[in-house]
Amino acid sequence: MGKRTVTLTGHAPVQFEADEWPVVARGDGWEGSANKCDATRTWTLRARRHADGQGIVYAVYHTAWQGSRGWRGGELVPPGGNIVAAIIRVGEASCCAGAVIREAIASLPAKPL
Repeated sequence: MGKRTVTLTGHAPVQFEADEWPVVARGDGWEGSANKCDATRTWTLRARRHADGQGIVYAVYHTAWQGSRGWRGGELVPPGGNIVAAIIRVGEASCCAGAVIREAIASLPAKPL
């Protein structure tokens, strides 16, 4: 998959090998059209985890509204850190629709009881 660069909130961007940081959660949403390609606003929310337990959660918000600006940001999650809390924080910071945040959380691997 190659290298990926992700913008973090309040920190310099990070670059990593995508194969070494698989996606463990994802949420997507759009408004303004039934078709994502014609949407006026879109959100992408992702969480990845490295084999050492470290995670990264990031979001991208695009808007086609004149005078509005998109947003990119995210945060690193230390090994053992709360990835769900990071998904909520990053999702809210990017103005993700609640359904996108819930979708990302629901897509995390299930924990055995």
